[in-house]
This record gives sequence, C-alpha cells and structure tokens, in this order.
Amino acid sequence: MIKRNASLTAKYCAVLAIVLGVFGCSQYQRDGAPSGPLELDEIEPVTAKYEPRSRGGNRNPYTVLGKTYQLLPTNQQYREQGIASWYGTKFHGRKTANGERYDMRALSAAHRSLPIPTYLKVTNLSNNRSVVVRVNDRGPFHSDRIIDLSFGAASMLGFANQGTANVLLESIDFPEAKLSSASTEPAAANHYLQVGAFSSERSAQMLKQKIEQLVVHAVEIKHNDAQKRLLYRVFVGPFNSLDVLASVKQKLYFEGVKQSHRVPAPIL
Repeated sequence: MIKRNASLTAKYCAVLAIVLGVFGCSQYQRDGAPSGPLELDEIEPVTAKYEPRSRGGNRNPYTVLGKTYQLLPTNQQYREQGIASWYGTKFHGRKTANGERYDMRALSAAHRSLPIPTYLKVTNLSNNRSVVVRVNDRGPFHSDRIIDLSFGAASMLGFANQGTANVLLESIDFPEAKLSSASTEPAAANHYLQVGAFSSERSAQMLKQKIEQLVVHAVEIKHNDAQKRLLYRVFVGPFNSLDVLASVKQKLYFEGVKQSHRVPAPIL
C-alpha cells in the first residue's frame, strides 16, 4: 500500500503535466485523505482484548509482488521501531486481509508479519503521542516501512499531513489460548528449538556462540547421521512452556535467526 502526502502528490502531478502534456492526473493519485474534516474526538478508541487468530489473513508463508513473507510465530512481546505510513481513501470500504471492511477513520493497521489480529500501542517518537490500533490487514510492502496505519490513527498521532513518521510499536500482550487439558502441559515442557543443522562442526559452534549471546537458555550441539551424512544440529532449551518457546523464537527471528523450529526432546 503506497502513501503520498498532498505536497508530494501535487509536485508529482505537476511534473507529469509538463512531461506528458496532460491537464489533470487524478489517475495518478494513489491514495489520499478524506474530503471532509476528521474530528479527533469522533474517532472510536480501540479496546484491546484477547482474540484468537482469524481464519483469514494468516496464511504462512504468503507471497506479494513476487516476494515471500513469513509470519511471526507469536504476537507476544513484540517491539520494533521504524517508519510508519498511512492509507486512506483508495482502500476505504475494501476488504482487509482477514475479510473485514477497511474504515480509514477507525484505529486499524496493516503489518507484514504479525498474526491477525494483534493489538499494538503505537507511539509517534517526534511528539510522544500514542494510540492503540488493531492489526487486521497486510502491508506495507515497502522495505523502509514497518506499518501502515489507518488515516484515523495517523491523525491521532499527528502525522496525517506528513505521510510518514518514526514510531515505536509495542504489542499489547494477553495470555495465549490455554492448552486443551492440564495433561498436555508436561508434554510441552520438554520441547526445544532447533536453530540450525550443519555438515561443518565449526559452523555449528559459531551459531551456538551467537545464540548464547542472545538467550539465557541452554544451547547444545548434537550430531547424528542423517541419510549417511553427519550433521551437527544446534538446539536451544528445554522450555517449560510453549509461550516461552514462542517468545524466544520471535527474539531469534528479529536477530536474524529465522529458520528455527520446535522439536521434541527425543530427537536429542
């Protein structure tokens, strides 16, 4: 989803008019603000609450414009700083990734990798204004932006006239769904993350040293023959709950270790 603020759009249109000899360029206006005024006290605040993942919008992985994206394993303990943009009239009334209708005056957002829905506290670092939004869409598909906010959210944060802002995103965490029975909890307590598998012991040792700088959990290397090929596997754990495992997996993902996956203890 591509944003343009009013001044940049006007300049873009003016250049196109000169080069192409056209007198209007509404066809080049990718997005914009509503025509009428938006009173901030009319914007309905979001009440954060626990919600299970929606049936729509959580396909993993998914591909857009030829690029494949991987969802984060959990929305718990998420924190990231970067550039936010906003989207408005072009998408107003269209379906979001989870099938809801986008309302540019509501407090919603699009994110590439957070599970849908996720509640985020968004802080504009230039003025310290904050707002809670609900992620129900995918985007922005620009590597230099980390979130697309609704026009209403951008207005609350004070950057609707600028197009982008430097923001801090923080998840509003809730206990994830309980395991179906207490008897399943001990089974979850003996799970590990496999973070790599190498034919070279030196490569495995290098990854082990890196992981040990990032987590407080034990990191081990185990080797075995897989299809007559010696492999050195790097494991983190054990974990006493799936929530802790998911949190560590997310932390490692942000540190560049993106191929970890949960394995049961017997594999060791």
